Amino acid sequence: MEIEEIISIVLKDVNFYNNSGGGLTLSGGEPLMNFDFSKELLKKAKQNNINTVIETCGYAKWENIFELSKYVDIFYWDIKETNDLLHKKYTGVSNKLILDNLYKLDSIGSHIVLRCPIIPGYNDREEHFKEIGKLANELINVMEVQIMPFHPLGKDKCQQIGEDYLMGELTFQDETLINRWLTILRGFTSKPVRKG
Repeated sequence: MEIEEIISIVLKDVNFYNNSGGGLTLSGGEPLMNFDFSKELLKKAKQNNINTVIETCGYAKWENIFELSKYVDIFYWDIKETNDLLHKKYTGVSNKLILDNLYKLDSIGSHIVLRCPIIPGYNDREEHFKEIGKLANELINVMEVQIMPFHPLGKDKCQQIGEDYLMGELTFQDETLINRWLTILRGFTSKPVRKG
């Protein structure tokens, strides 16, 4: 789709956004992989007084994140794993650039929501929750921390595109477990914590 086409669709709901505080969210995949398109779309949204949010893992050049920050009201920032060795193991890359960019973003005053996907048996360790809390406490502009419980909705998509589903028999978590995670994390930070 062209940018003008997207904006025309978004503008159809402008009255709803004005009442709800909503707007345009760029999600993924990873919007920073399409930097030029994302920048122009966000810029156009701001020219039309539309609130903007971007969901990102933060693994990108700082210059690009800084440029987008001029047009973004809130960054939804993934924190998949706080342990660098485990981050490399699970995602294939270090978390150093991601965290570096996050601290820089905070230093320029951008509003941030930390979004933390939690997968049983992978990153549901107390030490991980402790490090998320520490991170949230150190960052001035973190508005809240969201726990994103694992869901198996990608299983069908993997089958559709002919990929192997690597998460085995993991399924939806029950509310008791999710509430336990929320309680643990709330013990490590003064920032608001909720299920995302």
